[in-house]
Amino acid sequence: MYTSIVTRWIVAFVSSLFITTTVSAQLTPYDAVDPLVGIWVPGNMYPGAAVPYGLTNGSPIHLNDNNDTIMGVSTIVLGGTGCHRGGISAPVVRAEPLWTRPNGTANVVLDAGSEIAHPGYYSHTTHQGEIRHEVVATVHGLIHRIIRTPTKTHAQSPWMIVFDLGRGLLPVDSVDIQSTSNQWDVVVRTGGFCSMVYDVTLFAHTRLSTTPTEVHQWQSSLERGLDAGLAYQIPASLDTVEFSIAISFTDAEGARKNYLAEVQSKQFDELTTVVRQDWEPFLSTIDVRGGTDEDYRKFYTALFRSFQYPSVFADVDGRFRNFNDSIVTGASYVRRTFYDLWGVIWTTFPLQAILDRPRFSDVIKTSLDHPREHSYPTNWEYLGHELFIMGGDPYPLWLRDMLQKRFVTEIGDHFSRILVPSTQTTKQRTVQYLYLQHGYVPYDGNREGWVPGSVANTLEYAMADDALADISALVADSQYVRLFQYRSIFHRSLFDAETKCFRPKSQNDVFLENFDIDAREGDNPWEGSGGPGFKEGSARDYRWYPTYDIDWLITRLGGLKAASDSLRSDLARIRWSPHNQPQFMMPYLFTYMPGREQLTHHIVDSTITHSFALTRRGWPGNDDLGSTSSWLIWSMCGLYPAMDGTATYRICRPRFESITMYCYDTLN
Repeated sequence: MYTSIVTRWIVAFVSSLFITTTVSAQLTPYDAVDPLVGIWVPGNMYPGAAVPYGLTNGSPIHLNDNNDTIMGVSTIVLGGTGCHRGGISAPVVRAEPLWTRPNGTANVVLDAGSEIAHPGYYSHTTHQGEIRHEVVATVHGLIHRIIRTPTKTHAQSPWMIVFDLGRGLLPVDSVDIQSTSNQWDVVVRTGGFCSMVYDVTLFAHTRLSTTPTEVHQWQSSLERGLDAGLAYQIPASLDTVEFSIAISFTDAEGARKNYLAEVQSKQFDELTTVVRQDWEPFLSTIDVRGGTDEDYRKFYTALFRSFQYPSVFADVDGRFRNFNDSIVTGASYVRRTFYDLWGVIWTTFPLQAILDRPRFSDVIKTSLDHPREHSYPTNWEYLGHELFIMGGDPYPLWLRDMLQKRFVTEIGDHFSRILVPSTQTTKQRTVQYLYLQHGYVPYDGNREGWVPGSVANTLEYAMADDALADISALVADSQYVRLFQYRSIFHRSLFDAETKCFRPKSQNDVFLENFDIDAREGDNPWEGSGGPGFKEGSARDYRWYPTYDIDWLITRLGGLKAASDSLRSDLARIRWSPHNQPQFMMPYLFTYMPGREQLTHHIVDSTITHSFALTRRGWPGNDDLGSTSSWLIWSMCGLYPAMDGTATYRICRPRFESITMYCYDTLN
């Protein structure tokens, strides 16, 4: 079923390096996955039914974080982000043991301990076990199976299934409903993500497995958005009903085609078998032996999270809407969506590129087509919209890595037509004009008096320029090599000899006074925004950010011993864990310091043991579309992609006695 990658990597360190193994009767990788792990803050993941790279996700949408009151089960939801409650989730489905004529204000409470989740499948009970709600996924669709076990007082009463079009994580602007018999075509217009407002239109084709005895439809305006939905009355004699749905972001025809191809002829139990078969090849791309039972479960739960995004955006017929809102037909690849490049380029994309290269070509082709449609590189793409939500310029770092590793071999005029012009405008790099004018981004450079993330942006622009220098050499466009090499050291002007950190600086070349290198708040007004000049981190975190310039940094810190001592101190002071991308690489920096590599082994090993747990709060930070989970996969394998321009991997102690990575063979 699989083809071993060119380097079939079996790790075997001397026995003294290995942790004690206490393996129980080993589960299959599929059975080892627990989608409920990490679903509460700070992991922010969703446990619901989803297939590899699937567009739909049938998860409970909680009224508030970490409680048991839910609006219903989502159709689509974006998990693991800091704004996990700021993306599209409507329409939602729920059930009630008695018929009423509801509106969208109702909620249901999960029965304690009732949730069950496996890859592709999710279920819970409500109303003291009277309602069991199960859901199983396809790429574009879901089938809900709802079973009522009525109490004696309810046995003769009809019950209902609610298709709530207005509830969810975002307000809904408008709803259109067309019905025939037991089928409904729905158009929901909503939009936005994490305070960014964009128009998104979701098309859905739905079907109830029985003809309801009554359908109640409601629609009314709210202060924000619309309250709308459908309630289906189910006769008391019927205790099991299936409600199926398929969606499209192209048009109603796309939703119907997706339904016909994936859902119409399927039964619930049949699909539960199919989704297991969908997931097993992906979860078998890495075979691990000889670790503890807990590590085995952590590993495959993380691998499961690493294959969920970017999601399929194209319909089954290949059509999709591009950045210009035009419907594209005849594309040579399957269009994807949800590109958090600030997060996934460090760990998730390097992992998918190795383990699932044929499908990863769709990720590459989508990402190369994005800037051809709107003339600037991708930063954070969301359902056909560019959010620019995290700033920086991560695209060149990703593209360099793909070129150096030969996952991308040809980019045509992409460099001269897209990448070079994007460094001269504020569309991609919002404060690029300040960066070029001063050789850094000053903290007081705009009319509002404060430039958020001034140091972080300087570091990220310089890293991107280093990547662009390498790309210009790779594509034989040598006229730009020196220019981008020159810009790639702009960050050095922000290095403060007093604190030995990068420090915000004014337009007048004066460092910010009262500078606290431990501050993690104050750059923006919201909690966790980062210390002044930084994004979601402190000066201690960002001190180690420019790994491509590590030799210079070691020298400025006073040499190998001083740099090693400083790194150890920073890791202890910030109580390091891989809770956000700027911190991912920190423990691996000891591998750049000869004679101190064992510190990487010790810190990574301790982190895997103590920062990751098989609980609902078990992940140390936002999973950010699989990036934290992929960090765990790499680290448990004893490898880490450096992303420093060398196309190499750093090494640490693996957690298993043998590890074999396979490349998925699409012929099977």
